[in-house]
Amino acid sequence: MKEGDRFKCRVDSVAFGGDGVAHIEDMVVFIPQVLPGELIEAKIRKIKKDYIRAAAVNILEPSPLRIIPECKYFKYCPGCTYAHADYQLELDIKLDQLKHILRVENQIHAADIAVAFSGKSENGVSPAKRNKIVLHAAKERGETVLGYVSGNGSVVDIECCLAANPEINAELAAMRNKAGFFHSLHDGMDVTFRYTENNGVLMWRNKPPRNASWLKEQMPFGSFSVPAGSFSQVNPSGAAALLDLVKSELMRKKADIVADVYCGAGLFGLQAVLCGATRVIGIESDADAVAAAKYNFKQYGFEDNSEFIAGDAAEVIGEITAGMDESGILIVDPPRGGMEGKVVGAIGASNIRRMIYISCNPSTLGRDLRRLAGYGFEAVQVTMVNMFPRSGHFEVFTVLER
Repeated sequence: MKEGDRFKCRVDSVAFGGDGVAHIEDMVVFIPQVLPGELIEAKIRKIKKDYIRAAAVNILEPSPLRIIPECKYFKYCPGCTYAHADYQLELDIKLDQLKHILRVENQIHAADIAVAFSGKSENGVSPAKRNKIVLHAAKERGETVLGYVSGNGSVVDIECCLAANPEINAELAAMRNKAGFFHSLHDGMDVTFRYTENNGVLMWRNKPPRNASWLKEQMPFGSFSVPAGSFSQVNPSGAAALLDLVKSELMRKKADIVADVYCGAGLFGLQAVLCGATRVIGIESDADAVAAAKYNFKQYGFEDNSEFIAGDAAEVIGEITAGMDESGILIVDPPRGGMEGKVVGAIGASNIRRMIYISCNPSTLGRDLRRLAGYGFEAVQVTMVNMFPRSGHFEVFTVLER
């Protein structure tokens, strides 16, 4: 076998991220834009030590659940990994991925994992839309383009993103037609479009202006402020589903003290006090988000019920968890890399017996659950939230007890 060779294979499954998995000559082959069960003709792109990367040339026996992608950029843009799949099949594939990862890592039984939020919009046809997209500017063949980075590193120029809400696409179209807009873009620049009902569509290049006003989101409990450059959930419906899961767990098992680690602007901590917690301690490395968290709690009259620390969770969590007894609850919502080892160790050394883990990466979640199991924690509830419809990603809500 060599690069450029063609071969036929049957797609066994789809791995996390969206690439199909097949086998030739005892080698694993990853092939994008294919579906389980399909017989395909593929062309080898790269041969690595342990696997091969290939591209589908012909779909010889298509899946009955294959559909025609709505997006004209599907062939080149890596964003909507499952645009060629029936939407229910996308959910089934993602759920199977989560079950496999957690079963391998932690022996969690498949029946213990559910789907709380499918990502469908109210009309039941189109997936719910994102309220934020980040496009990339580049010089391609002497012209400036603006879009998403493709698999080969080039930027796919896009006029409309079907994953974004209509307001963002209207603003994107207006800017693209504005005289001088493309001349204002530089090679390597990021251009962000962000929408809220209260603020409309905002656009910025690279970073938001230093004097940018905070954005106001509408959550199920009311208004919630977040700095333009700070992390926030990009799918309002998915965020509402996560809040509902947090609320259900906190109402099921009351806690006086809740520690909210990687707390951002305080979304889950605020839900905790609204559920009856008498004290919330938040830890967040983003100082702007901490300021917003303090503001959000003050707006709801809970400033005396909270303490927020701007710092590295790995450096301060030990002090926080050491002061919590068995009745307290820990909420963690780490970045894609998961929890640092020192954070896991501090949790293990504490008296905490209950925690909620919200993850955007099932692989690092599986690793962290295995680490926590060494301290006696067991996952008693695992729920998938399809926060990012059509993409290869999703969120996972997990309840642990020991």
